[in-house]
Amino acid sequence: MSSSTTTVLSSDFLEFATPASSSFWHKSAPARVRKAYQSGDTEAAWSAWSSYLAKRKKPERIDRLFHSKRSPLLWALPEKSNDKNYLASLAPRLPSLDTCLSTLDSSLDALALAVQLPGLAASLSSDNWWALLRRLASLSIEAAERPVEDFPLIHQLLAGELPLTLAYNLPEIAACRQLAGVARRSLEWGLGLLLDGEGLPQAENLSLLRPLLACWIRCQALARRCKDGSLSHDAVAQIEWAVRQSLRWTRPDGSPVFDAPRAGASCADLFAAALDFDEDEDDHAIAALVLPGRVKSRRGRAGVRALPPVAMLSEWSAAAMLRPDWSHAGPCLSVLYPGRTMLTELSTRREFLWSGRWECEVRLDGTLLVPTGDWEETCWVSDGDVDFLELQIELTEGVRIEREMALTRNDGLLLLADAVIGERPGRIEYHGSLPLAPGVSLDGMPET
Repeated sequence: MSSSTTTVLSSDFLEFATPASSSFWHKSAPARVRKAYQSGDTEAAWSAWSSYLAKRKKPERIDRLFHSKRSPLLWALPEKSNDKNYLASLAPRLPSLDTCLSTLDSSLDALALAVQLPGLAASLSSDNWWALLRRLASLSIEAAERPVEDFPLIHQLLAGELPLTLAYNLPEIAACRQLAGVARRSLEWGLGLLLDGEGLPQAENLSLLRPLLACWIRCQALARRCKDGSLSHDAVAQIEWAVRQSLRWTRPDGSPVFDAPRAGASCADLFAAALDFDEDEDDHAIAALVLPGRVKSRRGRAGVRALPPVAMLSEWSAAAMLRPDWSHAGPCLSVLYPGRTMLTELSTRREFLWSGRWECEVRLDGTLLVPTGDWEETCWVSDGDVDFLELQIELTEGVRIEREMALTRNDGLLLLADAVIGERPGRIEYHGSLPLAPGVSLDGMPET
């Protein structure tokens, strides 16, 4: 967003306390409200405005735009947000600007207040209601000026969904309508920076994929109903890719790969809404295979080989998946390798065997070696026989680890190997560990 646009919008919102200007209201605002404010009788004007908000039938309430058992704001969010009374009990307050820009809870509070703003006119005074609107609008503009990479989810909630919510909820106010353009630019900017071009975020942000998708799906519903809010074709395509990646990185129980077990992690309402917007038939067939409790589509029953490949590598995301098909009946090895960290998760026959850091300790002639670089992909092969991934990391003393992972398609055989390679002869000591899931144990072969 340009600084000039920000300046104009900020100036507009500073005038919210006295909306007597003829340019303040959009032509869709009731004539009696505009005349009441222009007359200078603030008490009568507020009565007319709050009464109008209480009785109007359009725009439709945001929670009614989706067939969802839970509030759409709570999709894919941590367990704290499962409280059914969260939205109803939220006080008309707003934490400090810096707090909202750095914490998810405060950002969600701000967004929830924006959703409820028309209804709050019945319980707030005129001064407090206009001050809250001005505060929310200023927050959205300020968030749009922050780098999206610093707080990806918070940025998209505050710089994208918040102004779009205000534009949708209060189209009678001219400056609120302008916020649709602010929101569209922030959302498209975020989609371009946060995803690899095929819907996958960087490995360190994989846990944000579903919450981000939830934000983008809600915004799609609002954008279609806001002038100047409609997302570009490329942005919509990226959201569809994000749906596919969310399905790919899903466990048999519906929870995200690498996620800690928690109630409601299958996000059934989110996926139902996402698929309503998704026009790709492959995604619907994949969902029928991947999501628990979904009825298999004809294409799903016909065979997973007809679907796009599930195995993938994204160097930009530092993520890979070794998997023969979309069915959960077979094995699946998920790999993240951001920086000097590597996480793997192995599932098979609808259960996962381990999940977490794959760590190793290497010594050369008794000296502990430490990484001098990051994990890098050196080979990726995915064909009709095998998925093969090789990653490499440099250590001190001129030593490197070449880590190989191979998963055969027909036999379901998984081979994991670390090759420790040095520039000079020496005694190498190696210790590796994988975080086995509860109830899983290793039965080693003494000879090997």
